[in-house]
Parts: sequence; C-alpha cells; structure tokens
Amino acid sequence: MLLAAVVLIGVLLAAARGRPGRTARTALTGVAAGTGFSTTAVLTVVVADQFATGGPIATVLDWPVYALGLSGLVAALLAQEAFGSGSLPAALTAMTVADPVLSWLWGALLFDEAPPAGLAALWTLTLAGAAIATGVALLAYSPTLRVPSNT
Repeated sequence: MLLAAVVLIGVLLAAARGRPGRTARTALTGVAAGTGFSTTAVLTVVVADQFATGGPIATVLDWPVYALGLSGLVAALLAQEAFGSGSLPAALTAMTVADPVLSWLWGALLFDEAPPAGLAALWTLTLAGAAIATGVALLAYSPTLRVPSNT
C-alpha cells in the first residue's frame, strides 16, 4: 500500500509539472495531497491497532508509527504546495474528493471493508455521489477559479 501511494503521488506530481494550466497543476497537486492524507488515515488505523495489541513500547519500536509521521508531514506539505500554486477552490476540491475516495479504496483492499448493503444505503450513497459531483461541477465553473488580469 505504501509503495502504491508513493508511486501514485509521484505520477500525480509528474503530471502536474507537465500541465500548462495553473488550475490543472493545482488540482493534480491537490489529488496528491489527498492521496497522502488517505495514506495517513490507513497508517493511523495500523498504529492504533498496534498500540492496542502490543502497547506503547511495541508501537515505538516498529516502523508504522514513523511512516505515519512522515506520511502526515508529506501530505501537509503537498496541501500547502497545492494551496500556494494556484486556485484555492481547485486545490480544496481535489483534496476533498481524493481523500475519502482513496481512503475507502484502501479500506476495501486492506481491511476487507465492504460497502453498506441494502436499498437505503444504496440510495444514500447515490445521493452522496450526486452531491459530490454537483459540488465539483459548480466549483469547476465557479468565477473564483478565474484569475483576473491586471491589464
């Protein structure tokens, strides 16, 4: 999982560097930050479980607690890079969407989390997805994304 996250962040940052528009670069950097935050969430679960089962000494002597700190630091730095490199709405939208989506994906792959079953859950997930898509579309066409020219 850590290798996949590192590779994904690297690919996103490489793609961001190759984009001519500031908004696209900002959004890709925001997705990289969201990936970092989702990795931090997974490592938090791992460290908490390790602390609960092995105690504080076992936690401090094993690598996940240090990976957690590094992951949080990298995610925070990527978020600051995204915020400072362009449009705040583009960066925030990318992080806000990427973090929960990737967190759910990591949970499904690593912790055998299953989506909720039943008609009510399906309806709620559909409405939530529609709300996310609507919010992303509204932000994508928001006039705040346009940088006014000083000419």
